[in-house]
Amino acid sequence: NLIVRRLVADTKKMNVSASKSIRAGKKGSIKVTIQPMEEGNYSSEMTVITNDPANPIRTVTLNWTIEK
Repeated sequence: NLIVRRLVADTKKMNVSASKSIRAGKKGSIKVTIQPMEEGNYSSEMTVITNDPANPIRTVTLNWTIEK
C-alpha cells in the first residue's frame, strides 16, 4: 500500500487532506480547500510525502481562478 505520510501546502490560505493509505492499482483522493481571497489568478505548490521508495516526495503545482 502507498501511505501518504504528509501533505504540505506552501500557503496558509490552502488546507489539504488525503487518503492515508491507497492499495496498489487503486485510486486515492486529495481534498484542497481554498480560503476566501480576492478575485484573480493564483498558483501554489503542494508537496506530497509518501512511503514510495522510488518517489517519496512529489511536488504538485495547483492553479486556480477566483471570480465574483
